[in-house]
Amino acid sequence: MSTADLSHIPGINANSKIISPLSSDNSSSSSKRLFLNRAAKALASKNSSETNHSGGIESINKLNNKKNSSMKDSYATLPRLSTTSITALPLTRSHFLDVYSKGKWNLSTVPAPPCFEGIGILKPPEAYHEAVRLGILDSLLNAIQWENHRVQFLEIIKRVTRTFGVKGASISLISCKFQEVKYQHNLGFDRCPRFLSIDAHAILSMSDFVLLDASKDWRTQKNPLVQGPPMIKFYCGVPICSRTGHVMGVLAIFDDMPRSSFDTKHIKVLQGHVSEIWQLLETSNNTLDEKDKDSKMKSTGSLVRSKPWLPTNGISNPLFQQIGRATNKSISNTGIKLAGDILFDKDRSGSAYQSSMNFSISKHDLACVYRDRFDKCLWQKLLETKSMRKASSILCEQICVQNGINLAYVAEIRVVERFKVSHSFFPPKNKSIIYDNYKYQDQLLKSGEPQCAIRVYGTNCDRKSSVPNLSLDTQLHLSAFKSKLGLAFQSRDPKSYFKSGIIVSFFQGNAKLVKKTPERKYLDSDMVELNLKSNGFIIVCLNDNPNKIAEEKVDEILKNAFLFRKIFLV
Repeated sequence: MSTADLSHIPGINANSKIISPLSSDNSSSSSKRLFLNRAAKALASKNSSETNHSGGIESINKLNNKKNSSMKDSYATLPRLSTTSITALPLTRSHFLDVYSKGKWNLSTVPAPPCFEGIGILKPPEAYHEAVRLGILDSLLNAIQWENHRVQFLEIIKRVTRTFGVKGASISLISCKFQEVKYQHNLGFDRCPRFLSIDAHAILSMSDFVLLDASKDWRTQKNPLVQGPPMIKFYCGVPICSRTGHVMGVLAIFDDMPRSSFDTKHIKVLQGHVSEIWQLLETSNNTLDEKDKDSKMKSTGSLVRSKPWLPTNGISNPLFQQIGRATNKSISNTGIKLAGDILFDKDRSGSAYQSSMNFSISKHDLACVYRDRFDKCLWQKLLETKSMRKASSILCEQICVQNGINLAYVAEIRVVERFKVSHSFFPPKNKSIIYDNYKYQDQLLKSGEPQCAIRVYGTNCDRKSSVPNLSLDTQLHLSAFKSKLGLAFQSRDPKSYFKSGIIVSFFQGNAKLVKKTPERKYLDSDMVELNLKSNGFIIVCLNDNPNKIAEEKVDEILKNAFLFRKIFLV
């Protein structure tokens, strides 16, 4: 679209007057000065100087007053919604991977976006709440229950393999860098790099992840697990979730033949087995029920496996001495009869067998995989910074230097929108509800104009730019905050110093509907007054030339902003 359309935003139209305690009003020079003083005081760094242009608006204005005093009377140094041509930003790789990582959608069928055209393998991104997920996973990786309930886990593998008539199955956890296979049949390895793991895609998909033919899916067609052993064509993975809802791993089935369909009732069967897996993992570390004890006694001859462990699957001792001990964690060495080779090891060390898989991948495909790696230098700088304000300025400096941006700033935005709804659509006992979980969004009636507050956290300005004044247009910022991908704009105002730029939201908190009506008034009224409160962070990048910021640069800007979010916001 060529101009901004705010009609799709609840409670906002193109003529809305947005009230902001931190924005300036052009009709009042005193309020403008008040805004500038507040912004300068909030952003000024203790050690700011003329040689350090990441200290905030105050340092920027000092520099500009010296370099361009003739523009002191300019009232609009930033583009304004009323005098700006606005277009939606294109979908970038960073945009796509961010949405892909949130676990809010089923990812079984995802068309290849233009930004990923021509690739044959997609490196699965980290989960949106990866740090929290890994914290829970840490205690689960080496939990004693994996050994205590060995027979039960292998029985699950046997059951799903036979039930669905597939070549193999696996129970895996996804760690920071690897797919850690706990139990498997015909998968052929105990560990796989996460960037090649199909299970690493499955942990990001809501409910299930089904590939009817992995050799034809743009995300996996050049994956070595598809092109080589175990020759995965059909794949179905169901996430193993903790009680907090974070995905720890996957129960997967796979086959070397593609399928034309896979019924949802089959997925429910797999989900039932996942519940069984989690129940086994939640069993007390120190106790086993009688059924578990009997099963382990029959399987190994004792409750605790001795070393060296002699196989109980009928292999004679001379043969055992010749070819060694069956050591892989597959159903082959438990007496369960399924097709598949038994792997042997002569060292009697008792260690788990790990197949020497050759995960070969071409240089071109490897380059595609690692194209989306983050900036390690920026990561280190941000990790060493305790102050979020200082980190915001570091982020802005990196963006300006890397992408030739004249001015960048990070800002927090808070929005309050007023609505009314019939009391029958809002439970009396609820004081607030997460907006995304509210079933009756279509029943909300706009009531009054929205209020918006913007607070700048950090800035960076290059030496060439001259900014005599800095006033924020809240409508422009709010429009970008509400848009799906962000906005690119070009100013038509000759008084606007910056001619082009982008505004992108890189973090949005959970919007909440909060009941405003007092309880007594609520009981006597047919309508409930509600405030929809939302907040988030945006990155703004501005140039003094009318040229649009290239898509590749937008992608880099977002990649850095998401890195900042990972450390300070998520």
